[in-house]
Amino acid sequence: MVGFVRRAVALTAVVMLSGSVSFAAVKVVERSSKKAPVWLNTMETEYIITSAVADDLERAKSLCMDNIRMQVIESVAQNVQSSSASTLSQETMTSGITDFVDNFSTTYKTQAATVPFLTGISASKAEDYYWEKRQDKETGEVTWLYSIKYPFPRIELKRLVDIFNTNDRKMAARYEELRDGYDNIESVEQIDRAVSDLKPLTDYFFDDVRKGDAQTLQRNYSALYGRIFLSEVSSRPGEYVYRLMLGDKPVSCSRKPSLKSETLTQLHAEKRGTEWVVTYDYADADVNEQNIVQLSQRVGPVSIREQIFADLAGTVIEIRPVGEASMTAEVRTDSIVGGITMRMDVGVNRDDLKVKGVSLRVPGIRMPITADGIDTVLTGMGVNSLTLAFTGPYETDSASVRVDILRGSMTVSDGKGVMHKVALSVPVVYNW
Repeated sequence: MVGFVRRAVALTAVVMLSGSVSFAAVKVVERSSKKAPVWLNTMETEYIITSAVADDLERAKSLCMDNIRMQVIESVAQNVQSSSASTLSQETMTSGITDFVDNFSTTYKTQAATVPFLTGISASKAEDYYWEKRQDKETGEVTWLYSIKYPFPRIELKRLVDIFNTNDRKMAARYEELRDGYDNIESVEQIDRAVSDLKPLTDYFFDDVRKGDAQTLQRNYSALYGRIFLSEVSSRPGEYVYRLMLGDKPVSCSRKPSLKSETLTQLHAEKRGTEWVVTYDYADADVNEQNIVQLSQRVGPVSIREQIFADLAGTVIEIRPVGEASMTAEVRTDSIVGGITMRMDVGVNRDDLKVKGVSLRVPGIRMPITADGIDTVLTGMGVNSLTLAFTGPYETDSASVRVDILRGSMTVSDGKGVMHKVALSVPVVYNW
């Protein structure tokens, strides 16, 4: 074990809350014993001797206990084990030891819940105590001196160092586990647990490096909620199947979606693996009208909202984005963008479809952008490359929180001239 000792374990600390008090200018009007104990204002091996002055006896006693906790923390921090198994960086353990102790010590009140050895420190364990009631001869101000002799043997210091090292390794290992799991997200609940578990780590890590790393990882996990989007799997009269996607990976979610419709009834959602199956009754719906299910699913603090367009004619139209879309604006200022070209690969299940119009919510643009009067032929089954132009200009919305997901709908016609509306949700990259 390598010890970093800046002072002896036995320390004397006097805290003066009411400014500097001259002992010559005060008189003792009451005391806990006839004579001051011999240990007062001394140092003894394997003891912490500390004093505090305040305008209230209980306040002075409380300050003494704070001093004891501070000195215990400093003693443990100065004697933590420096080895290859240590979770503290070598920089922290050597040249950074001063910052390490200062950061830990000055924040001990907020750290108390996460530092297990502090919970055992109690005034009842004091070997002796002494107090005086004093009065300033000139002003008449009354103050209280409280002093404590608290046992702190070396065997206890070793025990606390062992507790510290065990707990520190546990916290560091949990951080490493969460960091490794960031690139392997399988469920929304995994994100929930990570965000929750990183809170005590950010509270515990007292050195700036690890605290900063934990805070950054927590922000990164929280940002994942906004990157999750809905992807259609299949659609037919009475049934719509979708999954939630994070990038190109499906993620499961146990929370049921909320479903509403003005024309469809008996709405129900059932989870099957990573997919959700939405069923509905359309017996009373008009096939020639637009029948929509408003879907909302909560993921963390974010609600994913989509419109499901129920095609009741029995014609299954599938247009699924492949990969991510890209949008490039020729005109870019602080307040507007224009001359946008959108490129996107889509998987199509038929060879008789034409794109007639689109309506999209685009990151960073205030209002939906639309294009009507289009007559773009999708060349056939399989993956098609689709390029669309949006003239603009469009007003940007710099104040909004950008989620890089393009959402909206596409209107297409089939070979019989029947119009169909298909929902779109796809990750997007853009240059504004």
